[in-house]
Amino acid sequence: MNKIPALKFRQEFGAVMESFRLGAEPLIIEKNSEPVAVVISYADFQKRFIDKQTEEVRDSILAKFKKNRFSSNEESLETLRNIRYGSNN
Repeated sequence: MNKIPALKFRQEFGAVMESFRLGAEPLIIEKNSEPVAVVISYADFQKRFIDKQTEEVRDSILAKFKKNRFSSNEESLETLRNIRYGSNN
């Protein structure tokens, strides 16, 4: 992972953004030689956070569906409604 002082980051912001557009590695921004922030490309952000969050939601829905699938004789639509809105609604 590359490091860059905060002042240089500010001065070269346009060039840094272009490097991320072209697929640059994450960049650590330092102030007084101490790391204070990390900049990543949108593609990395999406892969690390958005896609992971979507997977967790999907896994949660599947777990609820599997739990309810064998526990009652209700219709599929009713089971999906219970998963989506909770069994109290």
